[in-house]
Amino acid sequence: MKLTQRPQHIAKGLGKKGVLYFFYDAYSYGIATQVGNNSYVISWLSPLLYALKNRDVYFHIYATDVTITIDTINGLLAKNSNAHFIYEFVDEISPALPGTPITDEVMVRHNWMLMNPDIFVITTAQALFDQAIAIRGNSNNVILVPNAADVEFFSSVSRKKTILRNDFRKIVEKEKKIL
Repeated sequence: MKLTQRPQHIAKGLGKKGVLYFFYDAYSYGIATQVGNNSYVISWLSPLLYALKNRDVYFHIYATDVTITIDTINGLLAKNSNAHFIYEFVDEISPALPGTPITDEVMVRHNWMLMNPDIFVITTAQALFDQAIAIRGNSNNVILVPNAADVEFFSSVSRKKTILRNDFRKIVEKEKKIL
């Protein structure tokens, strides 16, 4: 069973519609790795954008990505006025949170992304949605997507394959690690 999360759903949906979709990962290898129909993981932005000059291109950026700067985004827009950005506001952004250090530059970029009406913002919780609207001043191009589960995927399970109570007990008694 292959489970996917929000970026994969977005990539799959846009790819099916013929839109080129790029997910930026500074730690991936090579300029672009195809991961689906019209969907790529990229590690270098500038050469790719130059090759796609004047075409509609969507870049997906996570709020917690500390590698993308405002200058990077403005540079991409200068090379291609048809570049679009999807900003995924997945977690509270705060220098006080543990993990990757959130610098002042990241906080400035975060607020800039939320204020920019041309950037599509995806929030994952009501509090983040409310915060994005408060910063932007309206809900234009801001959506709340609280769950990345593909409901159809889970509802397509055949009832004929349903495990009965005694069969389930046998599975659990195998003493395997359980998640």
